[in-house]
Amino acid sequence: MSRFSCFYVFCLFFYAHHSGCASDLFLNDTEVRRIVINRADYKTIVDVCSQQITEPFLLEQVTFDADVVIQENELRYLVELHKNTIVSPQELANSISYLFKKNKFVTITCTVQPGKHRSCVHFDLCGLWIFQKLKIKGIFIGKDTYQQYYMLDSGDIFDDDKHNHSVKKILEIIKAEGYCGAHIDEKIERNDNTKTVCVTLTLNKGSRYTINNDIGLILYGTKSHPEDIPIFKKKLQRFYLKNFVGVYYTKETLNKETCAFKQYLAKKGYPFATVELKEHVDSKHKRIDLTFKIDLQNKKEFLFTGNTFFSSGLLSESMLVFGQSTWLLPASILAEEIEGMYKKKGFFDIDVEATEESDACYFTIDEGARYIIKKITFKGVEHFDHHYLRKKFFSSSMRSKWYDQDRLEKSIDCLLSYYFQQGFWSASLLQQEFNCIGKKNEYEVVITLDECERSYVSSVYIDSDEFIPLRGPLRKVSKETIQPCTVHLIQNQKQWIWDYLKKKDFTDVHVQPDIVQDGSDVMLTWKVDVRRAHVDFGKTVLVEDGNFPFEYVLRELQYKDGDCWDRQRLKDSLLKLKRWDLFDHIYFYPDSELDANGKRAIILKLKQDDPFELRMRGGIGLINMGRTYKFRGVMYTAGGTFLYRNPTNRADLFRLELDFSRTQQVMQAAYLRPWVFNMPLDGLFQVYANKFKYPGLIHGQRNLYSVLQQGFLASLTHKRKRAYFTGNIGVEWMKTKISDEKNEGRIFNRRVARAINFEPELLDKKIPYFYYEPTLYVNYLDDQLYPTHGSLTVLSVKGMVPIGKVNAASYFVKLLAEQSFFVPMRSWVFALRGRAGYIIHRHFRNIMPSERFYLGGAHSIRGYDTDMCPPLGKLLNDEGEIEFVPQGGKAMLQGTVELRFPLYKNLGGVVFQDCGYLSGGLWPDMLKGDLLAATGVGLRYKTPIGPLCFDIAVKWLKRESSLPRYAWFLTFGHAF
Repeated sequence: MSRFSCFYVFCLFFYAHHSGCASDLFLNDTEVRRIVINRADYKTIVDVCSQQITEPFLLEQVTFDADVVIQENELRYLVELHKNTIVSPQELANSISYLFKKNKFVTITCTVQPGKHRSCVHFDLCGLWIFQKLKIKGIFIGKDTYQQYYMLDSGDIFDDDKHNHSVKKILEIIKAEGYCGAHIDEKIERNDNTKTVCVTLTLNKGSRYTINNDIGLILYGTKSHPEDIPIFKKKLQRFYLKNFVGVYYTKETLNKETCAFKQYLAKKGYPFATVELKEHVDSKHKRIDLTFKIDLQNKKEFLFTGNTFFSSGLLSESMLVFGQSTWLLPASILAEEIEGMYKKKGFFDIDVEATEESDACYFTIDEGARYIIKKITFKGVEHFDHHYLRKKFFSSSMRSKWYDQDRLEKSIDCLLSYYFQQGFWSASLLQQEFNCIGKKNEYEVVITLDECERSYVSSVYIDSDEFIPLRGPLRKVSKETIQPCTVHLIQNQKQWIWDYLKKKDFTDVHVQPDIVQDGSDVMLTWKVDVRRAHVDFGKTVLVEDGNFPFEYVLRELQYKDGDCWDRQRLKDSLLKLKRWDLFDHIYFYPDSELDANGKRAIILKLKQDDPFELRMRGGIGLINMGRTYKFRGVMYTAGGTFLYRNPTNRADLFRLELDFSRTQQVMQAAYLRPWVFNMPLDGLFQVYANKFKYPGLIHGQRNLYSVLQQGFLASLTHKRKRAYFTGNIGVEWMKTKISDEKNEGRIFNRRVARAINFEPELLDKKIPYFYYEPTLYVNYLDDQLYPTHGSLTVLSVKGMVPIGKVNAASYFVKLLAEQSFFVPMRSWVFALRGRAGYIIHRHFRNIMPSERFYLGGAHSIRGYDTDMCPPLGKLLNDEGEIEFVPQGGKAMLQGTVELRFPLYKNLGGVVFQDCGYLSGGLWPDMLKGDLLAATGVGLRYKTPIGPLCFDIAVKWLKRESSLPRYAWFLTFGHAF
């Protein structure tokens, strides 16, 4: 409570005790005021409360009574009437209006009971029946298809008429798919405590009906050409009715074939033919008997001779555009229509003779030669280069050579639009001429334009009650700064005014230009209407289908009651709630009306997802398909994820993941919970048992070694708007084992350990580690998938300390820093990334191979295959040849420079330079080694889930003759 409010309450008490005027707070201190508001009349709350409560009163307490289960803390948040505060009629009305916004109550009764000095307020809430959830049973696939026809959504008021209509519609859709004997069993469950309705629809489709092979076809109605009936009957049965034989019955197929009947008959001269379909359901044999009755009526067809460019079928279809009225038009008008079609394609010497008889129209066509566009010239064009205009707007016409009116008109429209954008507002086409050059059918198109005067901005004025400086694109116009009045300039000025007022916290802004032209001078006046400034957030009204804790939702919101309106805060709140993975859908939308305090309430609609979910996945893939790897066969992959959402009703999540393939086995069980210790920290507790196999050899077909990781970890994550910090702590048992598939024994193990530079005594030993890993991410990217500007910073420290004295020498601390920058250059993007890492440990041989730094691959130095940057070890393969094995390093420095540019639509290109150092020694020794570098190019195809990338790069220096000079990669996602 503010100091002023406390002082006001103190004065009120003093006045009431010493003057005995406590009863003056009401007209009658013994009268109980009861306000009853129905949902349909809640907009009159202010007037009703002002009539019943004429004076402010001092509040003692607020109580609630509802016939539905609702959280009391949510009610108190919406009402927000506090003890020992002065309550006005407007504040009481505002509280009632917020309760109605929940869309859960049909009647609210507010009772004000006056006391000796203070009054009590009691709310009686009468709830509505609210639709909560729709369950569809009886099918496994296609539930979403039928759910979209149900008219009620979660949180809506349950309506029996809408429910019955939806069930009827779903049944119609099922029967239209061929399940003619289907029926729906519906079950409506009403919860009296929460007044919610759950609907369960059991779809009993039964067998799908087929179409009887014996389809009836009856043709009649033509008197002038009775010989057509057997011909049509034979062709319809051969080309159309055979499509029904042995297929499932669907309404879509029937309608499609019926339209095909009509089109075919119209082409054959029966435009007035009608098709009647009769269906008979044979429930015993699960089939549909069809009979088509076709009334041909009168015949009238089009016959064409002499046409080569347009087929007779295409000409007939063009005539049928007029519908049945086509046969009522004179043949001369139809001939003109045909001539127009030809002239649009460059046949200007076309001649069409039409002869009309009682049952046919004959058209004799002399096409003539088609015009060829050899040259396009301009007249009246003084401000722009002719070659530039020809190349920019008429390149398609020049490439095709043949005259095409639609293409040429489109090019001229684009040309005039370009003039308008450049300030020539009155530019127009005066004439379009054809001059014969060279051969008879070769022509030059002469386009004559009237450019008129170019418009220049002579003055800029701001018509607004709010002061707006003439800066940026609105800067004062002088002889030196005078510029053409283009569409781009007007858009820039409007955007600048909008951004300026937005920074001043104005939200409801209307900006409209008023343009007055005097010759070439343009006086530009901006009429700015700031209708309301400083619109603030009101309360958040939660509309949800369950009993999810309201306080958990409230603490995730990135705005508070009374904050200045900002749509970005709504987006941030949406992302905060989405990360829980608890809701099927989340909707934020502002209320259409302001509350009594001039604030705009936010309606938040949540629909909880199913508490249990099982996701299965599987697939196959090819192993080692790179140029440097041999084909090893087909690799299976299978797995699944089990989710248990909100098990303790604290917005938590239990997740179990299993993935198996020939190269890895992943088993993880995790428990996630936000706001640990009632602080903005996301908690994670995870137990895992993973096994990864590493190829090791370049040309070999065996896995060189495998790493087993078993343990548990606890993690806390604190997220801010642009950065988040994660701290992991746990215990892990790690084991490195040589994949000795041929039982070559200890000698082979030592050879492999020597090749990868690893201590042989640590092989096949499960070493327990205590580890900690704090990580800091700072993200200023404008887009996560396709960044164009901004930066990304990653700082990580990982320390692993062996438990026990036996393997105490295998401790290490791993440091990693990464920094990326993105700089836009119009449509191009310049990208730069640098990485540095170092492992603090005395002996490199004691560092686990899986924890070392490696370079090479699609995300580091792309001239080398994955992890194949030196230093490399040597090992004899099965054929007695020397193979190279990646050893990794304890010191790493790597940098990448990319230039990304668009090519065509969603296709882009990139030129890149990768370089770096990798060493198994100390940090100063790393720079004494050779520079690892590769230069390459790539393609990027934009997809909704990220870019599909193809990169190919060439090494600067080839150290070993057996290693390739280049490498290529096909991946999803940018290199960084």
